[in-house]
Amino acid sequence: MELKKVINNVKNLGSKAIAVVGDIREEEIQNKIVATAKEKYRRIDVLVNNAGLGKAAEFVNQLDEDIDTMIDTNLKALIKMTRKVLPIMLNNNNGHIINISTSLVFMPNKIFSVYIATKAAVKNFSDSIRREMKKHGIEVTTAFPGPYSTHFHEVAGFKNASFKCFEVVRLVDELVKIILMPKAELIVPYSYNPLMKILKLLPFVKNLVIMKIERLMDLQLKKDRSIKTAP
Repeated sequence: MELKKVINNVKNLGSKAIAVVGDIREEEIQNKIVATAKEKYRRIDVLVNNAGLGKAAEFVNQLDEDIDTMIDTNLKALIKMTRKVLPIMLNNNNGHIINISTSLVFMPNKIFSVYIATKAAVKNFSDSIRREMKKHGIEVTTAFPGPYSTHFHEVAGFKNASFKCFEVVRLVDELVKIILMPKAELIVPYSYNPLMKILKLLPFVKNLVIMKIERLMDLQLKKDRSIKTAP
């Protein structure tokens, strides 16, 4: 239903849009996405690797199933989609890969250890292939978004979360700007940029910020559990 809304919104703006429904972890779906794009548009100019999810839990309590899901979705699928699209971009001597990481890679905490590990790997993967693609004129951007109004918190386990989130349309706007004026990294919202610099320069401040994040998430998880067990 939501995917249909997105398609309709894009069409209402006067643009074309198609949807391929499936699990991005499956190679069959990855191939179908690439083939459909080539069939409909004859080329692929931009790939935004946005699919991802996090599962909140301390590592010792993390389910094996959740670990596999995060690694397969956040990292393996991203790498494989990039690998499938890059030959097309190389053939066109043009293209732009945008990989979505998270601002939490600068604030690693005990609640999202596996999730942050996958997103840190996304950053390093992007940094590496950026060097490889530079001579071919293909741009590679890593985006580090803060909390936006998606279903991330619900999927993560915060069913009744009251976290402050930014409107996701603002993130989309910034990604469009990056396509028009490429750069290696994007931290959004921009108000996070000074914070990231402070965290890098002052480790004790970074530790305080992380501890605050962990306390907030711990309280939220306890609140959700109490609601589930309530008669």
